[in-house]
Amino acid sequence: MPTNQKDNPAPDPTVSEPKPSDIQASSPPAVPTQTAQQIVNTYIHALREYNDTKDVAQQLIGLVAENRGVPVSKIYEDEEYGVTSKD
Repeated sequence: MPTNQKDNPAPDPTVSEPKPSDIQASSPPAVPTQTAQQIVNTYIHALREYNDTKDVAQQLIGLVAENRGVPVSKIYEDEEYGVTSKD
């Protein structure tokens, strides 16, 4: 049976075979040093810290807006402090 060009496409000249020096023996998977619950607790703690920091920043921006007599949205629009309403 004749071979079809679609069944056996020409090899891609840009793809090269790996050299023996490129192939490394695979090492066993790393053993986790923390349990899943410990990892989750770490992320929860970091998220709470982030939220607390963001709340303080929002309050400071509110104080700046109040001091200037402008709405908070104006502070965000000016991007003077490197934050926008999307942050």
